[in-house]
Amino acid sequence: MSTDPRAAIIRALDECGAQVGDCGHEPGDVDQCDNGCAALLGRYADAILAALDVRTPEFIMAQRDAGWPDMHPEDYCHQCGRRNMSWCAASRDDWLTATSEWASRTGREGICCPECFDQMFRDATGSKPIWMLTRWGVSDETVS
Repeated sequence: MSTDPRAAIIRALDECGAQVGDCGHEPGDVDQCDNGCAALLGRYADAILAALDVRTPEFIMAQRDAGWPDMHPEDYCHQCGRRNMSWCAASRDDWLTATSEWASRTGREGICCPECFDQMFRDATGSKPIWMLTRWGVSDETVS
């Protein structure tokens, strides 16, 4: 299943029966609707993403291609699009174990949030680790 947050919101809205007036398409069939429902649900999804401060994979790829003019690469998870914190995996081996499938699928290692990292690690190993958050160094940047 796609981790694209916009696609997930559109799917959820459609499955709940959100539609334009009484267009008649069945919930879950927005892709087959010719009455503008897909466009409307897309606008709903964009508004929700903006309110939640989430970026789509397409936005992140466009930023990367343009040299990151509007964001720092680590500001958002490249997997789910949510805000990301400064963090690192406990070891390079843990990182490679968790991200190897993602890297082979996308052709690169990406930047992910701890939650996506944990899910990829669980998917790769079948284990359910408990991670420990510790402070490592102090940034000189002002936190806003």
